[in-house]
Amino acid sequence: MVLSWISRTLSPQIAENVVYIDIDIAQNLWEDWRERFSKGDHFRISYLLQDLHSTNHGEKNVNQFCTNLKIIWPELEFLRPIPNCVCNVPCNCVLSKIYAK
Repeated sequence: MVLSWISRTLSPQIAENVVYIDIDIAQNLWEDWRERFSKGDHFRISYLLQDLHSTNHGEKNVNQFCTNLKIIWPELEFLRPIPNCVCNVPCNCVLSKIYAK
């Protein structure tokens, strides 16, 4: 049922690629898509980091400079992978500290 819900929400271009995938549960579909569509993220992250490091105040006023940074930071944060905890319950790793950092 979840697979049919997902399939009905896809754009026609993506749906064409999904129709012939042999997937029995929604989790497998999600993992397949994550693998397939996250490949371009590495290039985008590299571009954003380059853009962030090359951003300087220059002739911009403070408001323009801060606005440029506030455009880059959220997208960069969104594209970075979220670390997964690998500990047994109760968690004893430092994942929360890594994520906060």
